[in-house]
Amino acid sequence: MKRATYKEIVSWFSLDKYEYILNLSVRHAMAEAYIMEYHHDRLEYSKEEEFIELPFPMITDIGLFDDELKYGQLSDDPRGIIPMGFNHLCELVNSCIADGRIIALPSGQLKPREDLDHQDIYNQKMLYEYGEPDTEGHIGILVDIGLDLMSDEEMIASFKVLIKKWREQTGIAEPEYNDRRRFGASTIAKIYNYKVLPYLDIARWAKINNKTVSNELYARLLFPEPLPTGDIKGGNHVRDSVRPFADDMRDLLNRVSVKKYFANNPEYEHMRFSDFLKIVEL
Repeated sequence: MKRATYKEIVSWFSLDKYEYILNLSVRHAMAEAYIMEYHHDRLEYSKEEEFIELPFPMITDIGLFDDELKYGQLSDDPRGIIPMGFNHLCELVNSCIADGRIIALPSGQLKPREDLDHQDIYNQKMLYEYGEPDTEGHIGILVDIGLDLMSDEEMIASFKVLIKKWREQTGIAEPEYNDRRRFGASTIAKIYNYKVLPYLDIARWAKINNKTVSNELYARLLFPEPLPTGDIKGGNHVRDSVRPFADDMRDLLNRVSVKKYFANNPEYEHMRFSDFLKIVEL
């Protein structure tokens, strides 16, 4: 591959055009970074013949990242909190009838097998497609949650107590969370401070044109001015900080930590990104 030159890149590149993310919400800015890495990564599988400048913002409707609900569904967390629909309820009942956990009486009524009469429903086997053994799985704990009976604060406090008891009673240990990288406001701020969008856009251009861009050239393009301290961000900063952070963007924004962060700091999610950066700097 040939090495890219400064003149080639600045023929289409301007650092200023990526400043638009400052006017977006924090959540929207994160989504833009996610999509930019998608446009970069997809070139591994789908070669583009010509570099086309992307329209900004790339996502015009941030609502597309919300839950797509239909047919009276409720929001869920597919990692482990999923309201049971009637289709799955029927699959569970059919599975229980098939292996005798539920008995159908001549009257048409259903009753549990005697030894299960007072047992709560958790970790029970079911076929997700009736008659297909390969679809066998286990359901979690079926819980009746009365939203009208408790305040959110009461319910959260109760869940904290019950989850510990349920783990002891079921013998199901908490899964290990192996990702030890810290996630917080400073992580989100790096999307701007590390110039993630322009970096990935240059990398996308380089892939399409079969060029290599040196760390020094990236630094010259992304950090053309010295910092207020007089320091200059050079190729080492791109190699050691910018590149690994940007290349991990989609995995980073898919992590459990993001949901935890916004659950604990809901006021930041829809805050203007430029205002958020000012808070982080304090």
